[in-house]
Amino acid sequence: GAVLVDKSHNNKFENKEIDTLISRIVSRNNKVEFSENTDNMQSKLRFANSFVVILPIEEFTEDEITLLNEFVNKNGKLLLIADPDRKSSINSVATELNIIFSSDYLYNLKENNGNFRFITLKDFRKNEITKKLSKIALYSSCPIQPLEKGIVFTGKDTYASSLETISEYTPVIYFNSTLALCDLTFFTSPFNSAADNNQLISNIADFLTKTDRRFNIA
Repeated sequence: GAVLVDKSHNNKFENKEIDTLISRIVSRNNKVEFSENTDNMQSKLRFANSFVVILPIEEFTEDEITLLNEFVNKNGKLLLIADPDRKSSINSVATELNIIFSSDYLYNLKENNGNFRFITLKDFRKNEITKKLSKIALYSSCPIQPLEKGIVFTGKDTYASSLETISEYTPVIYFNSTLALCDLTFFTSPFNSAADNNQLISNIADFLTKTDRRFNIA
């Protein structure tokens, strides 16, 4: 199998930031390829099990959105990653899939991992992404909508920077073969070893590499 990572929209991340995820994918007998330009995106998606979009600066075009919708409809896996500290056009993709990343950041003044923005989360919906998790730590996270599609939820003392009237948030959503999460930092060392973050990364690697993708004969 192959996992395709988008690098054709001036994406605001460095490859080394996802080294841990890449190594887990490779250990599962999948290769990782990068889509460096929009011209080869369609041809590469034809043979990919999963597509990863991290912090795109340039917006996706209507044709690219149509291509991704077709990819998901054929059981292709899609991973969307945002970060409130880095501006991006992730919603140019997400909103077409009925997902919205907020520009707010989540924080907790009472229970955190050494900084009020380093939040811990213990409320999980049973799911392949949350298996074997009892607690995770996120370091630069934001709320994602719709809340009812969330699989990880904040506690009562966690707030969003400008949405403090709401009592519950989710920084991780999963539905229709699409996983959306807000935080890139927990993939990197040493944050990947905090709480059950390593298990979470392994679960995400499983999600990206286990697929029942439908292929057409061209």
